[in-house]
Amino acid sequence: MKILLLTDSFNVGGAQRQFVALTKELNKYHEVEVIVFHPHTSHLEEEVKELKIPIYKILKKSRFEIKFIGKLIKEVKNRNYDISISYLDTPNFYNEILKIAGVVPKIIISQRSAYFKKTLTFKKKVLEYFHTFADVISTNSISQAERMKECFPFLSEKIVYTPNIYNIPKIPISSTKDKKVKFIVVSNTHYYKNPLKLCEAVLAYSQKYGEPKFKIDWFGRISSNEKDKLVMEKGLSLLEEKGLEKVLTFKGVTNEIYSKINMADALIHLSDFEGCPNSVCEAMFLKKPVLLSNVCDHPILVSNENGFLLDQKNPIDIAEKIHEFFQKEENEIKEMGERSYQLIKKQMSKEVTIQKWLNLIKN
Repeated sequence: MKILLLTDSFNVGGAQRQFVALTKELNKYHEVEVIVFHPHTSHLEEEVKELKIPIYKILKKSRFEIKFIGKLIKEVKNRNYDISISYLDTPNFYNEILKIAGVVPKIIISQRSAYFKKTLTFKKKVLEYFHTFADVISTNSISQAERMKECFPFLSEKIVYTPNIYNIPKIPISSTKDKKVKFIVVSNTHYYKNPLKLCEAVLAYSQKYGEPKFKIDWFGRISSNEKDKLVMEKGLSLLEEKGLEKVLTFKGVTNEIYSKINMADALIHLSDFEGCPNSVCEAMFLKKPVLLSNVCDHPILVSNENGFLLDQKNPIDIAEKIHEFFQKEENEIKEMGERSYQLIKKQMSKEVTIQKWLNLIKN
């Protein structure tokens, strides 16, 4: 079977990482090709190229280029795909256009983000209604699948929960409780990931408990959005004013994320909303406790006494949860990490997920 994998670019992001993971796995069973329409690249593109998977770049000249749709339809029609799978909102929309145009017989769209009924924009509603043309709507989040069914009950029969795919390398689990406890954050720095609240939490910790005896490394793309930059600058200024800038550092993108997580004692994730966060699941596969905002699937991911839920908008609560973890003995941290691994291994078996995708493609 010949399969098209469609997304916007090879930019570094959670959806793109999962897109590449799925592409690599499906390549073992079917003939796969990739189409992107933005030039952004990263190590993710190199991973696909290493497997000799064809990549076609049909680049858009502007955000609303009408001619692009014609070029995409022509390219897909000429390549005779049996099925097309897309990730992210705009690629999903284009995938549905391909189905309407009759150039691909079956499409699967992947819904990767979280939304809520009260905050749905008109644009988002229109995009969701276009999913009526999809054969399957895959979501990687249990809670998002339920919200989609509530918001758009006419799509219920198409919605399928498919967990993420993780290829975690076998690396020795690092020892914990070095001289300083090390926390890691793996996320971009958009304001809704709450970098400012974490900066405020470090300040709150120092005021309540004294000098922090821990370090937090934040890895991920530094947002160039003006609002995000202002939020970051405010947070960094708070830290610098109190001489705490070495406690929380923003490192930017890394290609060695597994080794970085492995060297940490625990992972912190403070997002306001999520699908299923890659970094949390990866940390759990690497036997790390997790400190998570109380949103979406996060309660499920700490249901095995393997971490803490916290109020991501409350710096004092974040500081208190960090302090509570800091009081744990090394053997307790190790036990929490082991419980993380057992929980995620049970919920997100790679073999089961891949078989689920193969069944969706076949049936």
